[in-house]
Amino acid sequence: SCNFSKKIENHFKAFDLTFFYINNGFI
Repeated sequence: SCNFSKKIENHFKAFDLTFFYINNGFI
């Protein structure tokens, strides 16, 4: 369960980073 939570957390971090780049026009 803990491992699953960490995967979800990492997924959202990656999503936030991608969203950040799109908002700032890097992509």
